[in-house]
Amino acid sequence: MRFFISIIILFSLISCEKTEIDSAQIKNLNEACFFKQQKDTSFIEAPYKNVHRDLLFHEKIEDPYFSNNEENLKWIEEKEMLDLIAIGQSSPGAIAVNTSILIGYRMGGLKGAFVTISGTVLPPLIIITIVSMFYSVFRDNRIVNAVLKGMQAGVAVIIFDVVSTMAITILRSKKIFMVLLMILAFLAAYIFKVNVAIVIIVAMIIGVIRK
Repeated sequence: MRFFISIIILFSLISCEKTEIDSAQIKNLNEACFFKQQKDTSFIEAPYKNVHRDLLFHEKIEDPYFSNNEENLKWIEEKEMLDLIAIGQSSPGAIAVNTSILIGYRMGGLKGAFVTISGTVLPPLIIITIVSMFYSVFRDNRIVNAVLKGMQAGVAVIIFDVVSTMAITILRSKKIFMVLLMILAFLAAYIFKVNVAIVIIVAMIIGVIRK
């Protein structure tokens, strides 16, 4: 069923109208580029032709890979991040992999998607490969079993954090329709055991009609 949801999303993206670009606006990126903030009076060079890398090069922003600096930069707004998570959840495959591809492509194109999916897939792949080689030894080990139980609890907390964040965002929007739709979707999936894929499709259709 998730396959059909992905097809719907794909056709929605394809059907979007393309904006015609005036030939006068096209610039050869091999030429020198400069940029400035609206309040600045002078331009600075953009050697990387990438706004994030150029800002970091000129020390206009803090290093996003250090501490919690990425939270201050707001390269991806919370609403957009939740939208990417929703698409990742609706698409076939693991949510973490789907979401990492979307975020990577959003931040760095195809190269960014390759980096994020590699960072998401390789660590567990290597760990599981090593564990599988010694599974017979690990299986009856008390410490390993305790670690696995702890990991289950950790995963549950992470999922709860994502769900609660999305729910709080919807509640803060103070849009009665969206709040009611969230409650009805929860009741349908949890109380009445309706297939999650059906709930997502119906919610998508309602969202499109209301838009």
